Amino acid sequence: MTWPPRGIIRPHVPDLADWRHEALCAEVGRDLFFPEKGETARKARQVCARCEVRAECLEWALSLTSDEDEHGVLGGLTAPERRVLRRDRRTGSQQKAA
Repeated sequence: MTWPPRGIIRPHVPDLADWRHEALCAEVGRDLFFPEKGETARKARQVCARCEVRAECLEWALSLTSDEDEHGVLGGLTAPERRVLRRDRRTGSQQKAA
């Protein structure tokens, strides 16, 4: 028997790794995206700004819980910037629901 059975359309579930293969950060040292306290994130942001999958990376980062997302530059934003964006999104969706 073949899988999926004939007549059943299996929805495409995107693999997170799909976009990661296209990420520019894979070509640069990881340390650049996790600067030490007091170091600038400017170079990491420059890489992210040129990356074709920045939006996918940012959405993935925003899907993390605050405990999982403690530091580093992901999707062009630092962890504090992502916390603000998460909060703003939650506030925005609550206002739309009201």
